Amino acid sequence: MDLTWIEISKKALRHNIKTFWGIVGNNIVLAPAVKANAYGHGLVTCAKTFVEAGADYLCVNAPFEAKTLREAGIKSPILIIGYTPLADLEAVVNIGAELIVYNLETAHALGKLNKKVGVHLKIETGNHRQGIAIKDLPAFLKLVDKYPTINVAGVSTHFADMEDTADQHYAEYQLKEFKKAIRLLEESGH
Repeated sequence: MDLTWIEISKKALRHNIKTFWGIVGNNIVLAPAVKANAYGHGLVTCAKTFVEAGADYLCVNAPFEAKTLREAGIKSPILIIGYTPLADLEAVVNIGAELIVYNLETAHALGKLNKKVGVHLKIETGNHRQGIAIKDLPAFLKLVDKYPTINVAGVSTHFADMEDTADQHYAEYQLKEFKKAIRLLEESGH
């Protein structure tokens, strides 16, 4: 009978964070993903180690992961990068987590809560899965601006073809589209 196990080296995890800091430099927010139980390596253990090493945010996929981190005493910013059901929004806001937003229903429901919340807008640049189409971004921002409790804390996209290191044309196209969205955000005061 074969047994399988994983050994996690906190020292190696801290070294990895320091290595990333050396690559990205200053004025960058470092947000390691600890979703899916830190990819099977232990949500709380890895999250605490990353925070101790200087990570700014922790990224999770679902509200229950954010709740688990808060219950473990982790106070650093948490970003929920997966879909948050409307029924879970108030609980997410109450624990101080931020979330990715890309649909009007979520933005409107958050606004109606009348509680401060940080949102990160997900822009559709060519992955064709989730996100705010650039043509719809001005109207989306008008809705968000109706609610003073919603703070646009960040913006993101999902690259569709980054693994193809031989041909970066599509990734370059997506980056160009993302920069268009950033300009629209800046022009609207965000």
